[in-house]
Amino acid sequence: MNVISMKRIDRSTLEVATALPDVLKPRKAVRGPWGVIAEHPAITIGVGLLMLMGLVALLAPYLGTIDPTELAMFKRTRAPSLANWFGTDMLGRDVYSRVLYGTRVSLVVGFAVAFLASLGGMVIGLVSGAVRWADGLIMRAIDGMMSIPPILLAVALMALTRGSVKNVVIEVSCFSCESNPMSKRGLHPAPLCL
Repeated sequence: MNVISMKRIDRSTLEVATALPDVLKPRKAVRGPWGVIAEHPAITIGVGLLMLMGLVALLAPYLGTIDPTELAMFKRTRAPSLANWFGTDMLGRDVYSRVLYGTRVSLVVGFAVAFLASLGGMVIGLVSGAVRWADGLIMRAIDGMMSIPPILLAVALMALTRGSVKNVVIEVSCFSCESNPMSKRGLHPAPLCL
């Protein structure tokens, strides 16, 4: 039987590597709103853009605009100028005014669709996760809905119904909530989209 004896190591004869200098200076933890901005720049930029769009939507009448629905057939398809900053469309309407007033509709539709799609997806996902016999039926219906692009279905339904903001919100949120139930019950929809 071989027994290896451990000799006692004399620490005074060991060579120790020298400490490397710090390449980056240590970051100080910043508290308050500046700390949030420093830690999450993408969220800060997104919130800033949303606030800017909200300001544009609120201040649209005061930003040098004219009535966006005013028709001027003698000013059709004009190039951008001092009078019409973005030019005019086929009916002589000011494109700049239409863009600024359009931010109101875009924000309302965007927030309403995000809220309704999240709410609908959460309810469907919770029912699917809690009621075992309904799980297979709900998930196969959602798989069928995911096989068709949601914008294509929304355009088809808009052709069948009247075009209004309410109909757009309802139709887009119905077809946008299909990936939420799978995430609520623990499945990620990406493998099912192949």
